[in-house]
Amino acid sequence: MKTPAILSIIFCLILFLSCKNNTVSKKNENTPQEIKIKTNDTILSEKDTILTISVEETEQEPEPIDLRVYLSDPDVEGVTNLMSEPNGEILGELEHDYEYIIYLDAQLDGWFRVASVEGIGIEIDVPKSELWIHYSVVGVSSRNYGNQTLNLYSLPNSESEICGKIIYETSLKVTKVHGDFAYVFFIDENNKKISGWIETTWLCGNPVTNCC
Repeated sequence: MKTPAILSIIFCLILFLSCKNNTVSKKNENTPQEIKIKTNDTILSEKDTILTISVEETEQEPEPIDLRVYLSDPDVEGVTNLMSEPNGEILGELEHDYEYIIYLDAQLDGWFRVASVEGIGIEIDVPKSELWIHYSVVGVSSRNYGNQTLNLYSLPNSESEICGKIIYETSLKVTKVHGDFAYVFFIDENNKKISGWIETTWLCGNPVTNCC
């Protein structure tokens, strides 16, 4: 009879197909697949699997502060600009022929937001919209009117290392504020830049009188 021979052939065929499928399956399991990464519609590599990476830009928010300064623009001629935002559009000007007290309520990357401007001996008209001014054109004075020596600290707290001293009343530039401390700098009599953190209670933002 030929039946056993036929059955043997069928059995061998099934066994062969089974082994082939296992081989293909293992090959698929062990073969790494490339990943297609797509950012800003630019394909970096491609195969079967798609991975999309999105990077969200986070806008830095202005940090609230409370500080009073006066106009101290190194360019003594002309005007000082008031901007719509840091490095933004010019919305207003402060003439250098007059003195001002400028009230600040926020800071961002070396810029200060102007809450209001008070002209000394004059009435001024500034735009009612949001205004910004750069730290380099404003200043304060130290309040050591009794010849006190004021410490400058390496961090915005009085427990940190003392990195400088103010031994006489002087004009200062403020670059940033942190709580009750401000980071200031000045050029001493030896033409050396002295900088550090100081308590804001020792700062005066009035250009014509002492802040007593």
